[in-house]
Amino acid sequence: MSRGSWGGRLARVRRAWVWRDGGAGAAVGRIGGQPNPATLSAETDTPAARGPGWTAATYLRGLRLATVLITFAGLLGLALPVIIAHAEVYRSLTMELVAFGVLFAVAVFCAVRADPGRWRWPLLVLVFGSALLALTGVPPELVVSRAEWSFMLLGWFGILLLLDKGIGALLIFLGVHAAVNLGQLVLVGQANRAALVGLLIAGVTVFGYQVAVGFAAVMLHRIAAKAAVAARAEQQRRTATAIAAELQRDHQERYAALSRTALPLLVDLASGRADPGDELVRRRAAVEAARMRRLFAEGDEVADPLLHELAACIDTAQRQGVSVQLAVRGQRPPLDLAVRRALTEPALATLVAAASTARVTVVGSANAVTVSVVADAPEPPVVRADGVEVTNLVNADRVWVEAKWRAQN
Repeated sequence: MSRGSWGGRLARVRRAWVWRDGGAGAAVGRIGGQPNPATLSAETDTPAARGPGWTAATYLRGLRLATVLITFAGLLGLALPVIIAHAEVYRSLTMELVAFGVLFAVAVFCAVRADPGRWRWPLLVLVFGSALLALTGVPPELVVSRAEWSFMLLGWFGILLLLDKGIGALLIFLGVHAAVNLGQLVLVGQANRAALVGLLIAGVTVFGYQVAVGFAAVMLHRIAAKAAVAARAEQQRRTATAIAAELQRDHQERYAALSRTALPLLVDLASGRADPGDELVRRRAAVEAARMRRLFAEGDEVADPLLHELAACIDTAQRQGVSVQLAVRGQRPPLDLAVRRALTEPALATLVAAASTARVTVVGSANAVTVSVVADAPEPPVVRADGVEVTNLVNADRVWVEAKWRAQN
């Protein structure tokens, strides 16, 4: 795509706007300038800007916190009093206390770390091992009774460790838990009708709450996903609107820059007040053509904008048959667009007026930049600009023009 075409400019403007997080969030910045802090803050302070998973994580954090509190309440408010009250009837109180301690440690781990990560499956093994330990410590005739305290708590650990794995993982966990208790009943010879009915009633009562929490997590995931999609669409709409406004402002600024000099020339040519055969008119036209090239170059994303825009001016002179040499020395600080225009404007006017040869020199330092031109050209008009000092010297048929900018301390 050619430089300076409208398609190329549109592509450059679109590249100047950064889409982040796979389109979920966006940061916006003006072409050739610094990002607008207010706009940037507004765009990034949205759920979509924080990522598609942020909304789901926010919703699930509250559900997880509630589950942690329920688990601790069950351990300290229900299980521990039951263990103390049935201390004399257990086959081994030590086994009950060890199982309680392991489950309490797992609950503390889940309270500290929202995502168990690689510890998920080892912790599940610990949870089932603790439940089996507590179950075998209960006398056979009390397997389906308040003395078997782990039956009502184990499902909450399944929620803590499998909350992000979907309802299927939780149902499998509860199914294995129920199967272990049923197997224990059979092994100890207590699988009578009353015990089975009691186990079924306890399972429906306890598992009902836990499955409801699992379904709530699934629904929250779905709602969060829809909210993230809606937020992303809204942010893309706002970004598109901001891009359109920025393009419109860029067009207006370019039109205003051209209308001050190019438009009067075109009006004079159209009305006949300017003669295309007049050398002065041709020089004015060459100057305007160079300005247009520089104007288009100002929108390009390059590492050295000053040299890039100066190259556009040199290109115009070379198209007229002028041999131009360019010398660059020293490191230059970043320059604003207005300073670059002020530095290149005297060189532009001299280059397009050159008869055959010209030499352009760019010298930079930490706090100053100088652009000078020596050419076989008539003395150009002195261009004044804030912060840039312009000097013209004429010797016979050659002119030396220098534009110098110094940093304001």
